[in-house]
Amino acid sequence: MKKRLFLGFSPDTEQIQSLLRLQSALPGPCNPVPPTNLHMTLAFLGPLSQAQQQQLIQSLNQMDKPSFSVTLDKLCLWQKPRILCLTGAPSDAALKQMAIQTQLMAAHLGLHQSEYDYQPHITLCRKAYILPQHIKVPALTLKPTQLHLYHSHNPGDGVRYRILKSWPLDKA
Repeated sequence: MKKRLFLGFSPDTEQIQSLLRLQSALPGPCNPVPPTNLHMTLAFLGPLSQAQQQQLIQSLNQMDKPSFSVTLDKLCLWQKPRILCLTGAPSDAALKQMAIQTQLMAAHLGLHQSEYDYQPHITLCRKAYILPQHIKVPALTLKPTQLHLYHSHNPGDGVRYRILKSWPLDKA
């Protein structure tokens, strides 16, 4: 059975509280992402077989995973997936390099590759149709310590993200 997998980074507890406050200030209609699903995506990989998952883990074990910092400070509405997200510029070279490495790895393993340039983001709401104006957006600076491999699954009561494996980021 294939699993829908992606790579990402978890915000800390304080950052999750800040994201929840921002979500509560957003006008509807939209479906807020549950607190346990809040994350910053590095790469969506698509459905993987057990063999592909093992190859991916072996490749990730070998990949450089430098520490980085990124500030997310803008609300964006992505029309096609209908999501409202907090975004920022991928200005840290280490983050940009990891995004490139994961896309090359996905290509090598025959996995999904993004058609877009990497945009660090945290999805706040799904089924969003309007970009709210005049909302104070707090700048959120992430300095993750781990890269996570997530499994996106729906047990019947909504999508849940579960961390399957984590790797420490190298100290700067």
